[in-house]
Amino acid sequence: VSSILLMFAAVQLYTRAWRGAFANMLDASIVMLLVLLLMCVAMTTQFEETQSLVGTFAACVLAAVFLAAIAVIGVALAHRMLPNPFFHFFICHHKAAAAAQARYLQLLFMQRTSRQCFLDSDHLTNLEELFDVVRTRCGRLIVYLTAETLRRPWCAGEITIAWKIHKRVTAVRHPSLIVPPYPDLEASKVQKYFSSADFKLVEYDITDTLISN
Repeated sequence: VSSILLMFAAVQLYTRAWRGAFANMLDASIVMLLVLLLMCVAMTTQFEETQSLVGTFAACVLAAVFLAAIAVIGVALAHRMLPNPFFHFFICHHKAAAAAQARYLQLLFMQRTSRQCFLDSDHLTNLEELFDVVRTRCGRLIVYLTAETLRRPWCAGEITIAWKIHKRVTAVRHPSLIVPPYPDLEASKVQKYFSSADFKLVEYDITDTLISN
């Protein structure tokens, strides 16, 4: 059993099953504590003279497992209820076509409202956390609609998440935008509409049906 748990921990660390590094390390730590607990149990069944000492150690290991689980829940709740930093605005844009305009919007919002505005060029350190920022750490999504905005998977994912959780959304329409015909936005044709098919939104629980809606 210990070998199976150790193999599981190795695979989990290699594949990084959780999106955050902290969650991956904590998961592996809990598995290691469980292995120690199993070893303690095995030792008590073979060596009667060390049962008391091993039992105390096993109790400590078990307490550490429960404390680790409580820590995971506490950290998750803290990140959910008290996100830091929190951005009042999040600018969704196609960087290749509108990097300068997005920067202008950011400066404009910050100057006129004195509030934080998320722009990936400034604040994004881990691409895996981008959708989490939209979900839990921003107040309003500002979508700067240029010709390719809706065709970018990342932009489509940000808009879909905001729509799914009823986040406030403001669209800023550029003259270059061409509204796609409805048939092109059907769930069965969403992937063909995107300009890049290398990135799969379904890995983030964003299905083609949600995008189409």
